[in-house]
This record gives sequence, C-alpha cells and structure tokens, in this order.
Amino acid sequence: MITVRMAEMTDAARVNALYRSLAELHRTARPDVFASLAADTMPVAAALIGDNGLILVAEDEDGTVQGMIMGKVRGYRGQPAGILWIDDLIVEESARGRGVGSALLAAARDYGRRQGCTRLELNVWAFNETAIRFYEKNGLRVQRYILEEPI
Repeated sequence: MITVRMAEMTDAARVNALYRSLAELHRTARPDVFASLAADTMPVAAALIGDNGLILVAEDEDGTVQGMIMGKVRGYRGQPAGILWIDDLIVEESARGRGVGSALLAAARDYGRRQGCTRLELNVWAFNETAIRFYEKNGLRVQRYILEEPI
C-alpha cells in the first residue's frame, strides 16, 4: 500500500537521494546539457520542503519513501495562476510499476484543483521513454515540441 503525504524536513535525505538518481539519469543521457549537474549540486531538499511550492512523498507500507513529486502553482503569460507545473517526479527504480508514480501524480492533481488550477503541465526529455510512456498512460498528452540542433 502506498501512502502519499506532504514532505517533511525528516524526508530531506531521502528526497536528495532520489534527486541524485535523477541527476545521474540525465547526465548519462545528455552529458552535453547536464555535464555540470553534479549530484552534490542538486537542490537541497531541506531548503525546498516547506517552501511555497508542493513536495509530496510516497511511502510504502514500511514507511520508506519510494518517490516524490515537486511542483508549484503558476500563471502563464500574464494570466493568473491556473497551472500546476510539475518540476520533478522521481520513483525509486525498485518501486517502479507498483503505482507509486500514479499515486503521486493523482495527489498532485488533487492539490492543483484545490489551488484553483485548471491544468497540469510538465516537461520530459525525449530520451526518457519510460517517463513518456508513464505520463501518457496517466492521461497526459503532448502540448508542444521543443526542437534543437547543435551548431
């Protein structure tokens, strides 16, 4: 059974560990973009928890944090706040496929609705096909593409 709750200061070390795994994934796939993203320069969770944003954690039945989602309510091009922007959703690799990510996403949607948001947005790198499949399975659809070319 997965329990989703607001993150607390006592979760900081575990949240930072999850961030390190995310940093490694990005550094490995896109060293041209993320080469300077060292694990020890990831956002310090202790500084983020309790901020005006959203940080939720998902615990398993043993109370071990298996995933987290971080986001914030924002507006768009001068319009009032109405978007729940998801910065990061990270699930421990060994816990994937057990509903952790879906539970976190559902809890974030509920939070956004309570804050008056009318949609949820996030970005995902094209190399992260596992995440893309997860988001599509959970109802998200492509809104726009960002194209690039090395020059």
